Amino acid sequence: MLLAPAMFLSMLVTYFFYLLLLVHAWRRLLLVTAVAAVLSVGLNFFLIPLYGFIGAGVTSILTHIFLAISLAGLTIVKMPVYLRFTQVFQWF
Repeated sequence: MLLAPAMFLSMLVTYFFYLLLLVHAWRRLLLVTAVAAVLSVGLNFFLIPLYGFIGAGVTSILTHIFLAISLAGLTIVKMPVYLRFTQVFQWF
């Protein structure tokens, strides 16, 4: 139950990751994933001794939140989406 949000965020991270690969944004992807790795190791270093597997789960969730927000922001900047209001509601 604790890792359910991380699993959902992992799907979003993967989607944004491949969209950024599509537009050849490798350097920015490398930077974001490196920062996420440092964040994960740092949080694990402090939280696992204090909270055990709960600390590892919290670290996973926080790292995935960071990745989802940063990769979503990069994707919006690199691949602007133009969606008209009428296109959104054409199915209703």
